[in-house]
Amino acid sequence: MSRIPLSLFASCVALSACATAPTPPPAASTSEDARCVVVTFAPSGEGEVLIAPFIDGVRWPRLLQAPLDGAPGDELVLQVPGSCGTGACDAVVFTPCAAGEGAMREIGTLGVWGPVEALETETAGHRDLRAGQRDLSSEIYQWDGQRYVRVRVVPAEGGVPE
Repeated sequence: MSRIPLSLFASCVALSACATAPTPPPAASTSEDARCVVVTFAPSGEGEVLIAPFIDGVRWPRLLQAPLDGAPGDELVLQVPGSCGTGACDAVVFTPCAAGEGAMREIGTLGVWGPVEALETETAGHRDLRAGQRDLSSEIYQWDGQRYVRVRVVPAEGGVPE
């Protein structure tokens, strides 16, 4: 009787175990789809939304919901739960994507302490954003062609621009 080397036997066992393992879901059809998450509005009506793929069961406060790029569907600016420090809170800008109803993808991050406002001015076809800060100044964010980036600080009344 011939003997099978132990390493070959272990490989055969591992391969057969892999063959019976569940098949992973198919890859997203586009790179945009791969970056999409489904946003579900919480039934509370309190101006908060629930984003299950990121933090299951945690509400993300909605800071702004407005059309920013002229395309159908509103963009959302949501505060990241538990992100507030001594200087600001983190917020994420989401835009609708083609992956399905409620699907959104991140297009920027903001540092905020006060309200977020969509300005009438535009850069590259997207409305500029103003994020209020703790010292009453504002940070201006503009679209760089792929995401929102901070471009300047507007000081509080009577201050000198940065």
